[in-house]
Amino acid sequence: MSAIRLDGAARARAVHADTLQRVKRLLQHGITPQLAVLLSTDDPAARSYLKAKQRAAEAVGVLVDVHVMPDATTASIVAWIEERAADEHISGILIETPLPAGIDVGRVRQALPADLDVDGVGVSSVGRLTAGGSDAYPPATAQAAVSYTHLRA
Repeated sequence: MSAIRLDGAARARAVHADTLQRVKRLLQHGITPQLAVLLSTDDPAARSYLKAKQRAAEAVGVLVDVHVMPDATTASIVAWIEERAADEHISGILIETPLPAGIDVGRVRQALPADLDVDGVGVSSVGRLTAGGSDAYPPATAQAAVSYTHLRA
């Protein structure tokens, strides 16, 4: 068996082009995808990573609403998730990590509805994926790795 060269840049361009076409189709139907993001940390790496994700989303036409919550509590994060989940304009929810010390990560993950959990880390998402469901978002890193298994020499 010969080795396959994994070209991450080429794969990223292909994913970008596919996503751009999907968003264009949504826009043609009057749907503007909107991602709600919660940032509750001052961690420079998290802020940098979020900026990169925001640029990528906006480059394909996804609106990104970043909510900064420096004094987050478990209750305030869960309330924020519930508010966004009830908003019909929100297409996805992303909780940027790391979360501050003292936050009950289990409760936060429990609050994430699978149909809006774009990182695939919520309890419902993990349960659906584990049960073989295709109606939940898989974690991005795992999905990227799996996508390479479909490459042919």
